[in-house]
Amino acid sequence: MVEYAIDKEFYNIFDGLNIQQDKLTTFLTSFHQLLENQNEKFNHQLEKEKAILKADLKEELLKELASKADIIEVKKEIENNGGVAAVIGFDVSDESAFVEGIKTIIDSDGELSYLVNNAGITNDKLAMRMSVEDFKKVIDANLTSTFIGCREALKVMSKKRFGSVVNVASIVAEMGNLGQANYVASKGGVVAMTKTFAL
Repeated sequence: MVEYAIDKEFYNIFDGLNIQQDKLTTFLTSFHQLLENQNEKFNHQLEKEKAILKADLKEELLKELASKADIIEVKKEIENNGGVAAVIGFDVSDESAFVEGIKTIIDSDGELSYLVNNAGITNDKLAMRMSVEDFKKVIDANLTSTFIGCREALKVMSKKRFGSVVNVASIVAEMGNLGQANYVASKGGVVAMTKTFAL
């Protein structure tokens, strides 16, 4: 249907011009072949991108499942030793999700006495090849989440005048590390921010 429309349009354009029918047919045939070749290249590239995306998603899923398995194992160990434990999952870089997670804990336990800000990701690249998005993603996961956790924990702990917050940083915050401008900045920020919160 599309090819017919293209053919008809070309015939209308060339109608009345002194162009032989066989030359016009040859031109249209070549034009169609070009479209088919481009379409093949596009489909090939699309399949390649889909395969890469599928592999990335599979890797992320496997990591997530492994992480959940470890968490469940810790929960069982606590319960087997007479303790009480619950698993609450949320994205720490999402402010509303983090706040809601803290609220869920307080509603359940009536308090929040301890918090460990241990979330961390990397996305290593040379700075000249690192996009702002690459930079911000690591900052949000490592630094912004730590700020949100400290802020919300202190709201609760200050009322009781009791509690402890542990922020996990990295040695690279002091030393720097090639290809980790985003990670180093995030962990350096955690160190400086923790000192400020402690004042």
